[in-house]
Amino acid sequence: MKVIVGLGNPGKKYEMTRHNVGWWVLDHLADVWHFDAWRRDGEAVAADGRIGTTRVRLVKPQTFMNLSGVAIRPYMRRLGWSGLQDLLVLVDDIAIPLGTYRLRRSGSAGGHNGLKSIEATLGTRDYARLRVGIAPIDANRSIGDLADFVLDRFGQDERQVVMDLMLTMTSAVEAWITTEDEKTITSEDEKTITAEDEKTITAEDEKTITAEDEKTRRREDERTITTEDEKTITTEDEKTITTEDEKTRRREEEKTITTEDEKTRRREDEG
Repeated sequence: MKVIVGLGNPGKKYEMTRHNVGWWVLDHLADVWHFDAWRRDGEAVAADGRIGTTRVRLVKPQTFMNLSGVAIRPYMRRLGWSGLQDLLVLVDDIAIPLGTYRLRRSGSAGGHNGLKSIEATLGTRDYARLRVGIAPIDANRSIGDLADFVLDRFGQDERQVVMDLMLTMTSAVEAWITTEDEKTITSEDEKTITAEDEKTITAEDEKTITAEDEKTRRREDERTITTEDEKTITTEDEKTITTEDEKTRRREEEKTITTEDEKTRRREDEG
């Protein structure tokens, strides 16, 4: 059975965002392939069907982006199932422009938390992924804060660009299902990219992830923690701090924080 996983975040407020474009592709595939209705399947929702004689399952993880790998664990226990041969991940990619895509049988996570989770679960980078470009077509346009950009909605014109690409991406996915020839599943624009070029592209993508990007990804991870999770974390943290440790920490903080610093910190906390 082929498993096609679209990466995204659950919930109404995320469904139209750039980060959820993998789910858009899944919805399109389920529609044009006339698959069964979406149903709950463990930590995901899934839709089943066939392409020719091949069983195919479409999967939307419901664990938030940075825990996407949880949804593929059940398939790893199936006899004969291989992530290398039977898994395709659909994912947004800030490193390539809107209106383009890349389909590769392996590669790096490129800083994407969803791909990092998939890679950690599989224990390898060797699985197919279709990257859907979300970077502005205008190279001079600044995206600002990375997390805000990927969690923001497409403009109407941008959304249409993505929808216009659906037919081409559908053909690419169908080719992945039915052939082992990577040349066949690669878009025309990508045929000129050699293995050495791919290494260069991957390296360049990784170079664009600055310390500021790391801070942004951390903020994105924090957004996935529910109020109940926060209470649990706080409780566990408090258990590790003894009364004496707390007194010592407070004395050290009082020595280093001036009255003006305290006012500043309070204003920041209130913001």
